[in-house]
Amino acid sequence: MYPNNRGSLQRIILDEIALEGLEGITLPSLWVYMGKALQIDLPLPLHLRDEIWRFILRVHQHLQFFQLPQDRETIEYFDRYQIVDADLGVPIKPEKCPFTRYKCVPISDDSILGSCEFYKERKLIPFEVVKDLDSETVLKTFGKTFIIVASQDLRYNALTPENIPRPKDLTPIQYCIWEAIGRSRFNGEPTAGPWSLQHFCKDATIVFYIKNKLIRHGVISHHLFNEKRGERLIVGILLTLPRFHPTNRSTLIAMVEKLYSILKEKPEQKMPLVQILTHFPTFERSKTLRKAMLTHLFRQIFETQSLPYLEVYKNAKSKNANANPSSKGRTVTVVSLRHPDRSIDELFHGFENEHGKTDAETADEDFHNEKHSFVDMTLREEFYQCVSRFGSRGCSQTEIYRYMSTHHLTLRQLIKQMLGEGLIKSYFTDAGRQRLNMYVAIEHADPVKKKVATSLAVLKNLQCAEEPNIPEEGVTFNDIPQITARIKPFEYNDFQMQRENNSQKVITRKTYIVKTIDEKCIMSVMELCKAIKIMEANQGEQGEVCRKSIRRLLCSMTQQKIVRLYEIALQCEEKIRLYRLVTHPKIDINHKVLKHEILKLKNSFFLSIEERRLRQLASFRYQNKRLKSMKKVKEAKAKEMIPLKSYKHPKFLVSRYLHEFLFYIVVELSEYQATYEVNEELLMYWQQSEPSLQVNDYFKNIQPEHAKLRAYTKDISWRTFIQPLPKYSDKPVGWVYFVDAIDRIPLSIFNKIFRLDRGVDQRLADYLAHPVRQYYLMRQLPADLQCKISRVQLQRIYISILKLLNHMGLVQVGDRLDVRDPLMMWIYFNRKARIFDTTPSEMSYAKVNAEREYIPICFEFRNFDDVHHYWTTLQRICVYTKLGFRRGKTEKCVHEKVLTFLSAVDFDEAPANDNGDQPGDGLGAAGLSTRLCAHTFRNWSWALRTHSSPIKNVRTGRTVGSTSTVLRNNSKTVRVLGHNVRKAHTHIGVAKRATIAPSVKRSKKSAVVDAIDRDALKNMRTLRVQWSKQEDEVLLVAKAVSIYLATPIPAFGFLSIGKVCRDVIRHSLGFYNKTTQACVRRVQFLVHQKRHIPQVPTYLHMMQTDNYLQEKYAEGFLQKLKKIYPDRNEYTNALSLHFTLVMCFLYKSIYNATDSIIQSKYLLPDTVAEFEKCFTNRRPVETGEDVIIYRNPETDFDLKIATVINTLHSSLCSMRDKTLYNLQAFEIYKSFSEEILQIAFAKARSDGLVVAIKRKNLNLLPNQLAGPAYILSSKYRLRLFFLRIPYSVYDSFYDYYENVLAFFFGPHITQHATKNCVELKSPTLGQLFVIAESLSRELLVPNLKLPINILTVDAEQNQTVSPMDRILDHYHTIFDNAPNPEYSKYIENEPNEKQVRVKFRPANLSYKLHYTPYDFISKLPIRYLHFFCALKHMEQEIDINFNKLEKEDEDGYKVIECPFKCILFEDNYLNAIESIVAEKKEVLSSLSEIAPQKLLNMATSGLSVKVENSNLLTLVRMLESFWHEKETEIERKDLGKIVGSLKASKPIDWCQLCREILNFDANDDDYDKAEEYEPTLNKEERIVRAQDVFVVNLPTLQLKVNENVQESTDTIPYNALKVPKILVQSELIKEQILKKISDETLWKYTDLDIGTTREKSRQLGFNEIEQKRLMEIHDYIENHNLGVTVTALMSKFPSIEFLQKSLDLLCSDYLIKRVGIYSFMYVHKNHIRSWVVHTFNLKRLERENMGGSTAALKRNYESLTNPIENNFEEVVENAPYKLQKVDEDANQSEQPSTSRPSKRIVKPVKRFMVTETRCNVNTAERDVIVIKPVPWIRLNGSLNRRVLDKWLGSILTECVVRCCCSVREICLRFPLMVPVDVMFLLEILNDLKCLRMIEVQKQEVDIFAQYETPAETIVTKLYNPEKTYIHTHGDAVMRLALFIGKKKYNTEFI
Repeated sequence: MYPNNRGSLQRIILDEIALEGLEGITLPSLWVYMGKALQIDLPLPLHLRDEIWRFILRVHQHLQFFQLPQDRETIEYFDRYQIVDADLGVPIKPEKCPFTRYKCVPISDDSILGSCEFYKERKLIPFEVVKDLDSETVLKTFGKTFIIVASQDLRYNALTPENIPRPKDLTPIQYCIWEAIGRSRFNGEPTAGPWSLQHFCKDATIVFYIKNKLIRHGVISHHLFNEKRGERLIVGILLTLPRFHPTNRSTLIAMVEKLYSILKEKPEQKMPLVQILTHFPTFERSKTLRKAMLTHLFRQIFETQSLPYLEVYKNAKSKNANANPSSKGRTVTVVSLRHPDRSIDELFHGFENEHGKTDAETADEDFHNEKHSFVDMTLREEFYQCVSRFGSRGCSQTEIYRYMSTHHLTLRQLIKQMLGEGLIKSYFTDAGRQRLNMYVAIEHADPVKKKVATSLAVLKNLQCAEEPNIPEEGVTFNDIPQITARIKPFEYNDFQMQRENNSQKVITRKTYIVKTIDEKCIMSVMELCKAIKIMEANQGEQGEVCRKSIRRLLCSMTQQKIVRLYEIALQCEEKIRLYRLVTHPKIDINHKVLKHEILKLKNSFFLSIEERRLRQLASFRYQNKRLKSMKKVKEAKAKEMIPLKSYKHPKFLVSRYLHEFLFYIVVELSEYQATYEVNEELLMYWQQSEPSLQVNDYFKNIQPEHAKLRAYTKDISWRTFIQPLPKYSDKPVGWVYFVDAIDRIPLSIFNKIFRLDRGVDQRLADYLAHPVRQYYLMRQLPADLQCKISRVQLQRIYISILKLLNHMGLVQVGDRLDVRDPLMMWIYFNRKARIFDTTPSEMSYAKVNAEREYIPICFEFRNFDDVHHYWTTLQRICVYTKLGFRRGKTEKCVHEKVLTFLSAVDFDEAPANDNGDQPGDGLGAAGLSTRLCAHTFRNWSWALRTHSSPIKNVRTGRTVGSTSTVLRNNSKTVRVLGHNVRKAHTHIGVAKRATIAPSVKRSKKSAVVDAIDRDALKNMRTLRVQWSKQEDEVLLVAKAVSIYLATPIPAFGFLSIGKVCRDVIRHSLGFYNKTTQACVRRVQFLVHQKRHIPQVPTYLHMMQTDNYLQEKYAEGFLQKLKKIYPDRNEYTNALSLHFTLVMCFLYKSIYNATDSIIQSKYLLPDTVAEFEKCFTNRRPVETGEDVIIYRNPETDFDLKIATVINTLHSSLCSMRDKTLYNLQAFEIYKSFSEEILQIAFAKARSDGLVVAIKRKNLNLLPNQLAGPAYILSSKYRLRLFFLRIPYSVYDSFYDYYENVLAFFFGPHITQHATKNCVELKSPTLGQLFVIAESLSRELLVPNLKLPINILTVDAEQNQTVSPMDRILDHYHTIFDNAPNPEYSKYIENEPNEKQVRVKFRPANLSYKLHYTPYDFISKLPIRYLHFFCALKHMEQEIDINFNKLEKEDEDGYKVIECPFKCILFEDNYLNAIESIVAEKKEVLSSLSEIAPQKLLNMATSGLSVKVENSNLLTLVRMLESFWHEKETEIERKDLGKIVGSLKASKPIDWCQLCREILNFDANDDDYDKAEEYEPTLNKEERIVRAQDVFVVNLPTLQLKVNENVQESTDTIPYNALKVPKILVQSELIKEQILKKISDETLWKYTDLDIGTTREKSRQLGFNEIEQKRLMEIHDYIENHNLGVTVTALMSKFPSIEFLQKSLDLLCSDYLIKRVGIYSFMYVHKNHIRSWVVHTFNLKRLERENMGGSTAALKRNYESLTNPIENNFEEVVENAPYKLQKVDEDANQSEQPSTSRPSKRIVKPVKRFMVTETRCNVNTAERDVIVIKPVPWIRLNGSLNRRVLDKWLGSILTECVVRCCCSVREICLRFPLMVPVDVMFLLEILNDLKCLRMIEVQKQEVDIFAQYETPAETIVTKLYNPEKTYIHTHGDAVMRLALFIGKKKYNTEFI
């Protein structure tokens, strides 16, 4: 898990030492960590350890050395992911702690922090003691007590990320835990468990808060961590340093993600458990999946429930139709999503937050903001300057804290000191419901003093009038005796008054209370509170007085005797009501005013009781009648009504649609609008932009009410049928009667606002799908269809939209005319608007920073582009305003309240009010009101809306709501749950809420249930299980054994006995429904009922008289067992084992059993079903990678999703082109709803087809036409590119094949020809395919030219080893030990002119190698040979410049530059070496070394170095190390070579080598004696051994053309050559294939019908029966809206030949078209619209005239992916159906441009006016192209050859590798490709004769069947992919390579 990018070796050394913390690290432990970091096996090489030690000594100033009082054990590295669970893939907790744990002893000594057990006992070792010692000496001297400790700075640097400031306020225990997390490295530290952070801190709560603090500082990261402990799966948090992020992925998490995506694709988002097993091949056993389902993670996301079988499988027929209806029947376990409206990322994020929540409070963030701090100013001055800055207003302590970034405690002391010195003054003010203490500088304190003095004077004189103002008694009340009254003076005893801080608000309220009491004399507390609220609301106060404030006020005023307070308790039977009255201070208990008030309250109480009783009775009677009468009416209406969306609409999005509609009818639509009659001419014009419009069908199906329909625009759009508004002559321009506006809304706009559910009403769906009828007005629909839409819902939504537009300042509302119909109102459309750019505001909850200044953006709606620009800008600002974050303590909770209309305006006032002002507080996003919540994304998009119906509980029938719903509906539940989750909280508020805890019911604890008990519970069919006689006998035997062994109950309880009995009954008797608890209860029942007599005493006597048992289990057995197993758990397990053994022995003795209680019987199955039941056949399950993710559509909605995905696929395949097609994609996506686009893009991402571009690159895409920022995924690339036969084989094949054709059929013969043959020595893969496929067709004749020299190998050797293995072994042995050929060459040029050779013995495969020093020199790298250059340069000075020790050669490679006079430039450097050694032989013995640092200092300081005896070896070694390091940088990727060099590199003894050179004499051995090495073989043996040869030199292949092909006269011109047709057959059908590809994709709307086709068939020779059959085929296809599969047609019409002929005829007349997704389908032209898309082709001038919108059409793709060619691709201006010519021009443009630059001069362009900036993107002016989207067709209808060629090549190579595979297997190999597209490419390859497809008909096998060959038929277009197999031809690669030809592009499409 260690990465290779941790830096240099020196950095790794310091990092490993520093991570160990204050405890330090021993040298053996350091070697372990360094070996793991460098990926070197232990023990480390000695030279590496010495190098590490020397570096430690060099940086000793940052380290310290200590000696421990005792040895420290060497750490053993352990990876927690080494041992994982095979089923879940999560780590398993080891039995013993595998990590080295140090005791937690926090140390805080001055600036030193950390944990160290022997901090005071360890001794410091001075550096002088160890500086001259090596590592081995240190270990021998100090042993394992020697440790190295890094400095505090180094330890901080190792723990703190580079981009995070170092935390400064950590306590010692917090730092110790941080240090422990860093010490764990990649393993991390879990927060819970036996070996977790609780080792350092026993309290888990403290660990929780320390973890949160470290996370807030950003110095650690937390991750979800699963660990299996025994049978339980524990979910926790793993803490690591950010740079040690774990990359392990749990199998459980992968399973959960995959199951989530599978369930999301299901319509009801649920799936039976049996089907889930087929999707997870790793969970081979159902028990394994059940384990995963029991995990906490699984239950948090999914839920299981048992449903009736027929409810899950609705198409299944019930077998028990006549059964009792009350019986439950068969049930199926179903898995469903627990929160279907939440994404998987939200679920995982919420799951992590559940275990660790981080509170990033704003105060902590402000504390790190030091922008107002001054370095050269004292704290007092800075404090006074801060207070003075706020002037006379003053500032609170929190404001000072945030401004100065000072700690609260420090600030509090400063305030006390400054107040004591009189430099500041304080006063109280109110902020909402809080009372703040404000501080003012002394220089601004005068206004404050005056205000305080005035307030004190008011308080001092505050008193009621001397005499109460007694009101007149206008009404007399009678006393009611059944109501008793008790009155007493009341005081707030439970309210503790703190020191009284009277703010201005308090004084105002007290004054108002006195004034009110003077007026009314007596008043209830509730009335007084309401009066204060009204008074403050009139004064503009935002906050409201609460009950606590009233209590505080009255408590103070009663104590001061300003008012009196009485409590009156009225009681009537069991009903009690309390009243509290505030009176004048002179009103006592016996006052008549008080008595009159009591009588008044009594009468009111009595009336309320009677009224409530009578109202309840009347309500019950009325409700019963109403419910009975209305129930039937509602059920009938509900079936007829068209339901609108039940969930909340994105209010800003639908408001935009209505605002755009209102702008058109109020501003753009003129009352003098021209009208057009809807006739055939107009429909033909509309057909140009809507090709799917059928004119004849439109007039045929037109309704009578639409016969005189008139259009108001010539182009077809939603504006077409909107009539002008009536002229409001008495109203100013801009007013509109809203009913008139709603009356003109078209159906398409209506559907955008209300989003009608799919499939609600088929007639309405037909209207929406029609190209013209979808623009009908709502009032133009049939009357019965209009009545089906609820008008109440329409009114509610329309009114809510108008209210929102009113609060946005876009419309003004007049007086309401009729309350019953809220739509009857006048509205004024504002032409001006203004918003503010609030994106720079800081993060907040619901309000932007009011103190900031924001840039206003003004709009004036003059054309439709202005409206579009307004809404686009508003949405961008609202979404990107940083609101919606966690609410601060001072912020009020803001909810989306129900809006009300603003004040109505007069007709003449509205134009003057149209000035762009926004209503509301202006503190929301974009300057809107806070109440609108414009920053929430759910108000701008349908993306967050739920589309699933609520799930109901099968048993109770209640709706299963999400957790968020429960918490939102009950605030008390939130407090209780929060209290239970966070018990250890120190705030006072939690302590007060603790009283609620007893009201929560505690769940009863159940016994521990293991997996076997859970299985037994599932097997129980009744609440009480039945016990057989055999089971009771086993239980009685167990009871007797327990008495015999005298097992103690605490050690071996009833549950252990019950578990043994359960297992025996389960495995021996075969009963699987008995649990442990059931066995225990049954034993107790048998004993209680005395049914154990006489069996148990008899069994006990048998055991006591048995010699075997008495010897083994006599007295003292338990004591002996306890001594052997002192551990309690081990003792219990051993006792259980002996208990079972005794129990089995007793049972065998009683029943004379041998091995089991019941003898097993082997029964032979009689049927196949019984066989499958007895013996499970293991069938391979499809893996996740081999599953086709596409299926045929079941609904039109699914079909549109598939079409969008295919469109996205096609657009992404052309992203490498210079001309992008985003405008076409944008226009195509506009025809689909937002819901379809969202689901389609999400499915493409979840299936792995595309991935989103990273956010940092997203801004590089233009906003206008970029569309979704996706690219094809790496999985797509892997499937397409990484094949067994690379795609490049076609290029090399074509190049070499062209060379061969040019050689044999060209005008000249090249120089490589030998006797009219092409010679080939080392063929490539493409050349080998040329040879192989030419031989298969007998086009070329090969010849093999063998080499002269061969290597003879013994052929008569024992053949136990294969000949090839012997040859290869012999070959490797020779060449691994043979001398360098270069060395042999130089030896031949020596003066003795003798050749030194090495011979081997072919007889016994042995050889003799004469070692010479020159052999050793020849194997050394060149950098070592410069030793002799330095030896030659002795006694001379040199200048060493490290920058000049290497240079670049002509090819740009780095080579060594010798600083001496290099001997390698001489002709024979071996002779030079020999002469240098002979010359310097006297000084060899005196060579020595010096300290390398000294020599390095001389070299780096620029001094010249003299080569001497003392520094020669050191200098050479330093240069060699430098060159070696430079060479290693180039070879950095060869990690094996680096490790090998570290292991094998040893120092060279140059003195010994020079002595061997001096002693070597080549004349000593006679190398010319051949008989010394020749084997003693006779003549026959030599002949035999010469038969088996191994060719060392490669042979030469000679190729020539077959004579028949050479002499063929049937030739065609090919690349300026005349080539026989047989050699280039693909070229003959190339045009035909390209035309077929274009015809398969394009579609053309025609007015032809079946009558025309029938007449055509008659001309083609169809008889009457065939014509009738043709009509049946046509009608059968027309009756299926989504199309008919080929297999269905083949089963319906068995005559395949006639069926194919008929389908081709219907396709030629464009009556049907072949489509499909999973399999081929045929669809009628009436239902073709959802299968195709409408696009267009843009010419070059059109793109240039589009202005700013062309930014997305031409751009450079280098910023996002790899650079591509600098060229431009232009689509030709011809008709789109000429795909071949279009693609040729496009591909020509893809070649590197070699033409001269354009000479066009850009002319100056006039600026557009604001009203003319609207981009003309109307597709009605272009020729519409209708295509079925496929990857190899661009969105403008042109052919993309690079995609077509790549896919054809990849599929063919896969077919070549998988010979005779089925079509479905090829589709599985490319799962990201639509299967129909793969099958079409196979069809193209079949037409190219690269392969042929054969359908194999398997015969039915019975006992009378014979072994016959299956029938094989060659298929064309109609076949079953499951039964069709592919046979590849021998010349497949040749044909496809010729079809591809010479590529006109350089890069691939991905």
